[in-house]
Amino acid sequence: MKLKPKLVLAFLLTALIPVAVIGYLSYSSAKAALQRQALEDLTLVAEAKEWVLYHFFEMAKDRAMELSSDGFIRNSAEAMQKLDPKGPRYTGLQKALSMYLKHNKMHHDMGIYLILVTDMKGRVIAATEEGEIGADESEDEYFLQGGKGVYISDMYIPPRPTEGKRPYIAAAAPLTDKKTGNPLGVIINFYYHDELRKMLSGEYQIEKGAISGTLGRRETLDIYLVNKEKLLITPSRFSSELMKQRVETLPVLECAAGRETSGIYRNYLGREVIGASMCIPGRGWTLLTEIETREAFAPVESLRKRVIALGVAIALLASILAYLIAHGISRPVVALSKATQGLAGGDFSVRAPVESKDEIGDLASSFNRMASQLAESQEERAFLANITEHAADAIVGLDLNTNIVSWNRGAEMIFGYQAKEVIGKPWSMVVPHEAQDACRERFKKATFEGLVKTAETLRVAKDGRRFPAEMTLTSLKNEKGEHIGFVTITRDITERKNLEDQLRHAQKLEAIGILAGGIAHDFNNILNAIIGFGNLIEMDMKGDDPNRAYLKEILSAGERAAHLTKSLLAFSRKQIISPKSENLNEILRSVGKFLRRIIGEDIELKTILNPSLPLFDPSVSPLGKGGIERGVGDLTVIVDRGQIEQVLMNLATNARDAMPNGGELIIETGITEMDEEYVKMHGYGEPGIYALISITDSGIGMDEETRKRIFEPFFTTKEMGRGTGLGLAMVYGIVKQHDGYINVYSEPGKGTTFKIYLPLIKSEAGEAVSAAPAVYTGGGTETVLVAEDDQAVRKLTRDVLERFGYKVIAAEDGEDAIKKFMNNKEDIQLLLLDVIMPKKNGKEVYEEIKKINPRIKVLFLSGYTANLIHKKGILDEGLDFILKPVSPKELLRKVRRVLD
Repeated sequence: MKLKPKLVLAFLLTALIPVAVIGYLSYSSAKAALQRQALEDLTLVAEAKEWVLYHFFEMAKDRAMELSSDGFIRNSAEAMQKLDPKGPRYTGLQKALSMYLKHNKMHHDMGIYLILVTDMKGRVIAATEEGEIGADESEDEYFLQGGKGVYISDMYIPPRPTEGKRPYIAAAAPLTDKKTGNPLGVIINFYYHDELRKMLSGEYQIEKGAISGTLGRRETLDIYLVNKEKLLITPSRFSSELMKQRVETLPVLECAAGRETSGIYRNYLGREVIGASMCIPGRGWTLLTEIETREAFAPVESLRKRVIALGVAIALLASILAYLIAHGISRPVVALSKATQGLAGGDFSVRAPVESKDEIGDLASSFNRMASQLAESQEERAFLANITEHAADAIVGLDLNTNIVSWNRGAEMIFGYQAKEVIGKPWSMVVPHEAQDACRERFKKATFEGLVKTAETLRVAKDGRRFPAEMTLTSLKNEKGEHIGFVTITRDITERKNLEDQLRHAQKLEAIGILAGGIAHDFNNILNAIIGFGNLIEMDMKGDDPNRAYLKEILSAGERAAHLTKSLLAFSRKQIISPKSENLNEILRSVGKFLRRIIGEDIELKTILNPSLPLFDPSVSPLGKGGIERGVGDLTVIVDRGQIEQVLMNLATNARDAMPNGGELIIETGITEMDEEYVKMHGYGEPGIYALISITDSGIGMDEETRKRIFEPFFTTKEMGRGTGLGLAMVYGIVKQHDGYINVYSEPGKGTTFKIYLPLIKSEAGEAVSAAPAVYTGGGTETVLVAEDDQAVRKLTRDVLERFGYKVIAAEDGEDAIKKFMNNKEDIQLLLLDVIMPKKNGKEVYEEIKKINPRIKVLFLSGYTANLIHKKGILDEGLDFILKPVSPKELLRKVRRVLD
């Protein structure tokens, strides 16, 4: 039917039944007003009752937390765990705790009818009702959940016939040790359903002016609760069958879907009611307030008898007006209808003609403005969609069930799937098995928090390739703020991870290079003394001396060792153990410098070396920061020195990582005896006397679970890339290979102590070998100033030069060298200077002396190579330089050449 006939018919119908319409509208208006007023009142009641319920749950939580933190209850539960349940002390504590609970319940009764305390296995160890003691609660949900945190149960009918099987609510909270945080059990409060009934029953007290007050006169007012299983859990007007009566009305079904509703519907008995509902958050309950419609609409029922009365006289006038108005309205409306159809078809350029300034003209103008805005919005959406589609990251839309609904080109490039292959499939298809649980947790978190910030995870591509990724997850909501899905942005960070690995590898190489340089410097001084004094012995030997061949082997080995120091590799020692008799204190003294370089300047190193005999004076304090407190005697053990040094360096490295903000590292030696009782008590060892190394740090410590696994291969507490998990496993293997024992003591926040036990033996003195002096024809009579901080190298150099005629003035550091030159500046012809010395280095000494005597000759010595010395700017090129270790013959030749 065309618009004009419709308009005429409409006006005629309106004219024929004006009174009926007016009456109906009056009736509808009055009915709507009554319904609106009733809904407002019911909603206010529901909101008030919801607040009462919320207050009840908060009170129940606070009460459970108050009891779980009660010192007497926690201490009693902890003590009972350590006692025999059949013993008198246990029974006494049980009675005392039960009495305490009864007293507490009596003075703080908030509707609690029963309080239970269980152990970690769910066995009731104390209760306000004696008959409950010993009951098994391990299968109950409130025990299982209460062990994890504060938990309020649903309405529940107990399996035991306690109190006539009345429904109750349980509030549970975990009992934990205050110091260690270890679980002790669960404390449970039980509330009768009567508490909820009391909150909901009775007339609602309405403050004057807030509500109409009509609810106070409602005969059919009904307030009740339904749980998430759609069962009645508080009495209603029609049923008191709690936990049996099913309620599947519209508000209950809507609340199950997370929505609240109000209006007219049929209750669970089929009666028509006006009702308002509140969904109790986190519990799945529905709070219903209802009145029957027959009572609500009683005042307006009489209007239905008076709806058709007056209006027939208006029918003729309405017919005439209908034709005139219909003709004027239909033409612009038809034009507007055509424009609307074009817009609906996607033509955003369509416009409606504006032929008048009346409402239809205004409607056409509004339509045209809407069409313009839609066109602009369409362009913006297309632009944004284009950005999303061409983004390099994978931008994926998911529905509430995490099924894929959109898939951009970035996702195609990263994962290898085309959009048609994944639309409608679960997101888990690109998540590896081991990351599934973490992924589900992120979705749960995003549902409640809205945004899960960037996190590193693993993803899997179509070809099975697993790659590291950064993922941001966002909850997607509609205009009403309702959660409708998710948006996830995934970025492949494989290349970045590779670059990070390369950077870490470069940093390791740099650190190892620094360590190698330090080792080479100190080791070269030792080798210098070995090779030098060996050469002096060789000079004094006769040509047919049978020991000459042995000495040559010694010197050859020294030369090979010197060569190794110049090409020290950045790898750990992997040699077969070669144990021999060693003084443990001497090992600690020699490795001290290495340890200080490892731990850094912000950690104080104290080394306390105790003797094997009781000659140590405890009143002697350590010699300053990083000092050594030397004892008398020695601790002789059969060990591979290099392996023990490796153990000490590994433990020092771990201690450094445990003290990120600095601290104190104490290494102490001593003796201890393991007797039969000690072995029986600690569960390890063989009876005997042992040398003891104790390594203690003031770091963050570790918990018991970590301490038990600390020596397992590949177990590490460090983040990825900072540890292999083999360091302590290697320490354990080395100690066991030396027939020793190692254990660790630690607590969180209280540092860590490793104790190493090595079998102690009696030391044996070696025999000294003397040799007759020999003559070397090279030499001179000049005076040489020798500046060397290493005592052994300084003594060797002095002995060699003096033996061949030179006069030697020795200095132990840079300042001492300058002082002695000033006292003998007229006599000294040559400076023999170590490049690296305390106080002033060799270059600084030479520059000061050169100002006094510009013609002075100089020869520099160092364990570092000449290239490294020049590269670091320590020494100018062109100056005479000799690399340690140096043989006496080479030293003499070099001195003679510089002087000549």
